[in-house]
Amino acid sequence: MDGAGRSYCGEDKSSVIRKALSEGLREMRVRQAVEQYRTADVSVKRAARIAGVSLGEWLGIARERNLTTRLTPGDPERAAETALDL
Repeated sequence: MDGAGRSYCGEDKSSVIRKALSEGLREMRVRQAVEQYRTADVSVKRAARIAGVSLGEWLGIARERNLTTRLTPGDPERAAETALDL
């Protein structure tokens, strides 16, 4: 076979490349958000936006990466209000 018909995990080459680029870009956004959050340059909400994830997903990412949560008492309330506005 000349390679044209080969697949990776059941997907064609272009699909694999698109998926890899997408995953790589997501990881780059998450890394940028982690760095800015770690240095206190951005809030929890802004970090989630930079990463391109929901606030709940961001909190999971922060927990996985052992980041200290800097939520203020009003943050969850504001997040709930924002969610209701969506």
